[in-house]
Amino acid sequence: MNNERKRELDWVNVIFLTATPLIAVVGVIWYVLRVGFFWSDFALFAVLYMAAGMSITAGYHRYFSHQTYEAHWTVKLFYLLFGAAAVENSALSWSSDHRYHHRFVDTD
Repeated sequence: MNNERKRELDWVNVIFLTATPLIAVVGVIWYVLRVGFFWSDFALFAVLYMAAGMSITAGYHRYFSHQTYEAHWTVKLFYLLFGAAAVENSALSWSSDHRYHHRFVDTD
């Protein structure tokens, strides 16, 4: 018996998560053709990409969902701000969904 709950597609999320990368690719091409390429743009992208990724993995996942370590309030704020920038919902919602997921996949 499968305990996983059946969920309908959230079409707002589907459209957003499909359209955002497409718009980003077109936007980057347009920007480079119109303005040019600057290494500082790429560096900013890399820093924000790493900050958002770290906030999801170390923050939303390890800290907020599993509470595996203690963190200073400034670290928590970093996780919340850049986790929100990753557009993966709030830390509360993400953690709730993740804990629900673990109810059905964790085994002895």
